[in-house]
Amino acid sequence: MKFEDIIRQNQVITIETLKRDPELIQQLHLLLSKLHFYPTSQVNAGYNPQTQQGMEKFAWSQYLDTIKTGKIGRTFAERLLQKADPDRYYANLLEPCGKINDNTNKSTPVSTTLAAVDPKILLKDAPGCSTSVLDGLSRQLIDEMNWIEPSTLVSFGDLNVDNGPAVYPFLQPAARTALSRAISARGRKLYVNSAYRTIAQQLMLYNQGQRRQCGIGIVATPGRSNHQSGLAIDVEDYYGWRPFLEAQGWLWLGQYDPPHFDYVGWGTRDIRWLAILAFQQLWNRYNPRDQIYEDGLYGWSTEYRLNRSPIGGFPPRILYLTLPYMEGSDVIRLQTALNRAGITTGTDGVFGPGTELSVMNFQRQKGLVADGVVGPNTYKALGIS
Repeated sequence: MKFEDIIRQNQVITIETLKRDPELIQQLHLLLSKLHFYPTSQVNAGYNPQTQQGMEKFAWSQYLDTIKTGKIGRTFAERLLQKADPDRYYANLLEPCGKINDNTNKSTPVSTTLAAVDPKILLKDAPGCSTSVLDGLSRQLIDEMNWIEPSTLVSFGDLNVDNGPAVYPFLQPAARTALSRAISARGRKLYVNSAYRTIAQQLMLYNQGQRRQCGIGIVATPGRSNHQSGLAIDVEDYYGWRPFLEAQGWLWLGQYDPPHFDYVGWGTRDIRWLAILAFQQLWNRYNPRDQIYEDGLYGWSTEYRLNRSPIGGFPPRILYLTLPYMEGSDVIRLQTALNRAGITTGTDGVFGPGTELSVMNFQRQKGLVADGVVGPNTYKALGIS
């Protein structure tokens, strides 16, 4: 047995089982010794008190309590392999971006997929292999992130690119600038198979990996994938694009994941916590009787609610003037739609007196009851589903 087997098969083995597997003990000693939790001189020794001490020290360093139970599971094995031998980890256990992209972009057309799926289905029961069925929820999450921190993610859809049918063309601003320079330098169209991946998409892929569905194996837990950082893209013709992207601060992951590039230049930050916070705030807004902590940390409570979120997104709130004012990404969507309809409105995400007045003006224009309340009829007139 290898540590990769424990991770791939999501196994849990007891310490007694470990003691009977000399090959696995040797691997364990080698990995622990690389992290200075076990003496290098005794790598080939059998299970001994120093083995137990090394395991406990590593588990403690990773805030894991699995060793106290006398068992080793996927989390311990994955953390140990990733920390001690990242090359081995990425070579054998990296997210299968190529397979994910094939499932998402090259199976059933997105429009057909969306039309055939009930948007009220919960994420845990999402059908098929393509994450495009989560389009409604994913767009709400992206909007929410940009509501919390404006321009966290910016679109590169206006560049000389051809995006796959289920690609969300969003990056952090610095990464978008670097991508624009690379495209200009080569002077040809870039074909993108994947860019930003929402926390909802990541959980659907993670669920598939746990169930061994759709050809998906190891998948990062939500909040940990590079594709949630706004700094990652998967492209076609990666050998041709490599020198141009690398010249602008993009790192090619190599044969481990050929289509994948990560931006490692200046002016970036880790925004994966923000994706988690965006969902937590979105959930609380639409579920006032089942609130969760808004801490940006991914735990069982957040995963439980995310799995029970509708794939088509949460239905629009009835918006009206209240104290305190209603606010959020759905208010920005309303304000944007009003401007598009020719009703000048500020887009600050706050439903204040100005927005109420704009709504009433729009309602009069469309022959609706001008009460300033945004309900089904007003949403429909604005073209908001």
